Parts: sequence; structure tokens; C-alpha cells
Amino acid sequence: MSADPDAITADAIAAWCRLHLGSAPAETLFTTGNLARVFGMRLLDGREVVVIVGVAAAMWPADAGCAGASLEQSRDFLDAYQRARGRRFTDGEVQQTWAAGLWIRAFNAEKFFLDGFETLTATEAEKRLRWATGS
Repeated sequence: MSADPDAITADAIAAWCRLHLGSAPAETLFTTGNLARVFGMRLLDGREVVVIVGVAAAMWPADAGCAGASLEQSRDFLDAYQRARGRRFTDGEVQQTWAAGLWIRAFNAEKFFLDGFETLTATEAEKRLRWATGS
């Protein structure tokens, strides 16, 4: 968990929600930081959403033809997210986001593998694991 759980400001979350979800938060329902920076909130338009930074970095381009973000796309997403909110993640927060991204990519890779598709190579998994552990 981040040593400073309030480091991501309400203004930064509101700006991100307006840009990506089309509505600002009305209230925060919960926040956590064990494996990723996770925010649950109710938007002004009444929707309840959860924003998970690490998972978003690993999965944002996923669709029927793409199983997830490349290492470069994940790194670019995390850099852009930090710039947009005006604060760099601590080393621990960066590791949390890579751990969350690796978890979802490995979980999905297992399902794809059963259908005969390789979506996460050993090399990519090892790099994500190194970045998640800070080594």
C-alpha cells in the first residue's frame, strides 16, 4: 500500500473521470492501494464506477483482435496518467500498477491458452514481474 493513500487528489480523479467517462464524481465510495491504485466512485450522472490504474495500463487496447497492451503501451499509459494528474507515482505505486497489470494479463493468458492462443510470452511476463518487484 502506498505510504500516502491521499496522494492522488480529488481534482485529478475528477479531471480523469470527466475526460474518460464524461462525468465528474459525485462521491468517493472507496479507495485501496494493495495491488493497484483503485478508486470506487459515484459519478454526477448516477453511474457507479471503479477505476483501476494498473489493470487499465495492461488492458486498455484489448478487443477481439488484441489481448492487452504491450510493455511499451503499458509504460506509455502509466506515464500519461501520471502527467495528467500532475504527480509521479512513488516506486511502490509503480510496482503495484505493474503487479496488477501482470495479474490480469496472466489470468487472461490462461483462458486464451486453453483455446490454443498465446497472449503473454514468458519474456513479457518476466519483464512485467521484474518491474512489479522493482528488480
